[in-house]
Amino acid sequence: MPSANRRLFFGLAAVLLLLQGPVAAAPFDDALAAYNKGDFAKAAHLFQQLANAGDAQAEHNLGFLYHAGKGVAQNDATAMSWYRKSADQGLAASQFNLGVMYQEGQGVSADMDQAVVWYVKAANQNNLAAENKLFQYYFAKQDTADAFIWVRKAAEQGDAGAQFNLGSFYFNGWGAPKDNKQARVWYAKAAAQGFPDAADVLKKLDAVK
Repeated sequence: MPSANRRLFFGLAAVLLLLQGPVAAAPFDDALAAYNKGDFAKAAHLFQQLANAGDAQAEHNLGFLYHAGKGVAQNDATAMSWYRKSADQGLAASQFNLGVMYQEGQGVSADMDQAVVWYVKAANQNNLAAENKLFQYYFAKQDTADAFIWVRKAAEQGDAGAQFNLGSFYFNGWGAPKDNKQARVWYAKAAAQGFPDAADVLKKLDAVK
């Protein structure tokens, strides 16, 4: 299991992973240093070596470089191949990226069912972006019960937008019984983070107590 220092790339679909684990720490650091200096070709070469040895985080970052076309020729199919190797090892960032690529048809035919499969895998590891993607997906389908599950998970992680949305769910009785007290709690959390309109909605809600 990687420690909390290593780094993953996030960009087009997600991020550059910034973590540093016990396996090949120095070469990973060298790859990151090259990336930060803008020497993407060297970064790609170093991540490739680590990825070939099965390092999940290097696989993710190499996937990102192919996805972004940094240091290598842009190739979504190759990016997806490396993301999948990393995702199959359980890396949530790669699972999320695969979901995005399936959703948007990058390197593969668009397939929302597959996107949801990967989003769920990532969300089950508390990946906030995946939780929000699932909320959006189920809300668009008017499946408020499942949308409520995922928006609450995102809200509980401190996402201000999700907190505002959860307040709206409680206020309107979407996916859960109408509960103005809970609505007020979540609107207040969003307002405390400066989320647009949250303070105004909270005032209006207080005015109709």
